[in-house]
Amino acid sequence: GEPDSAIAKAHLLSTYIERNDRPRAQALADSIVAGPEDCPNCLLNAAYLALADRNEARAEAIIVKLQHSPALGNDKPLFAGYVLATGQLLELQGDIPGAEATYHQAVKLDPYNPLPIMQLSLLLARKGRADDARAAEAKAMVLFPPAERPERRAYFEHVLAQPHPATSTTPR
Repeated sequence: GEPDSAIAKAHLLSTYIERNDRPRAQALADSIVAGPEDCPNCLLNAAYLALADRNEARAEAIIVKLQHSPALGNDKPLFAGYVLATGQLLELQGDIPGAEATYHQAVKLDPYNPLPIMQLSLLLARKGRADDARAAEAKAMVLFPPAERPERRAYFEHVLAQPHPATSTTPR
């Protein structure tokens, strides 16, 4: 195959991200975002990378570019990933009600994907809605591979333990 093909770039970017090779992942994501080819999965991974780095402007620019991909309407997993990334962007921008609604939409689109359920649980935890957060977290946990559960649960508990504005006025 062509080394510059969209599929090759998508796999390479995924590999860099999985190996936590940030410099190479970022460089490849930059070239993909700047490039003319339509690689929606590449754009989605680039958006997730920007979101993980809490780079709001970059994530928004990539998500807007992804919006214009013809593949978005024909690929249900891609669309579900796009909705999840949009929810994460809304949360990063401080639109908590919008993020929550978008996470619910992502869960409906892909109910067996633990990631949108986990994002929803973390958002609810940050809002101080511990009972709702725990219910969502429990649904997500059973969908994660067993080896991933301890780390995910520990992170969830860490987020839940943080002080939240909503909890300071709410009796327990």
